Amino acid sequence: MDRIIPIVILVFLVIVGHVLKRIELSSLIKRRNFTLEYRNKFRFHPTITL
Repeated sequence: MDRIIPIVILVFLVIVGHVLKRIELSSLIKRRNFTLEYRNKFRFHPTITL
């Protein structure tokens, strides 16, 4: 029993850390996509002839 509790705590911390890292990565990807879309709104499009 003395060895099970630290192992359970360690596994719990690893799972929580993994979930938090995935949430942070998802947020960064959303911000990057928003920035790219916003930047593309103001770019010159070579297919458009003036």
